[in-house]
Amino acid sequence: MPNTEELTMAISNKNSFIGLILGTVPYKALRKEYSHLLSLKLYLQNERLTGIIIALAAAEREYYAYPFHIDLKKQIEED
Repeated sequence: MPNTEELTMAISNKNSFIGLILGTVPYKALRKEYSHLLSLKLYLQNERLTGIIIALAAAEREYYAYPFHIDLKKQIEED
């Protein structure tokens, strides 16, 4: 599958988010010319989203699943 980024499916419920995204992960062991299927599971707690992203092969004949921990914090820019 050519390199592209697109949200394919998402479900949110109160403080959790589960989704699938076609995208890329900046990780040297993964090929950059193809998109990866990214599985996300995030929880919102105290203005932070934490959880896991799993990069799955989206190209034929490639099989891998690389898990990555993610911790996102909301930043507010002051003028």
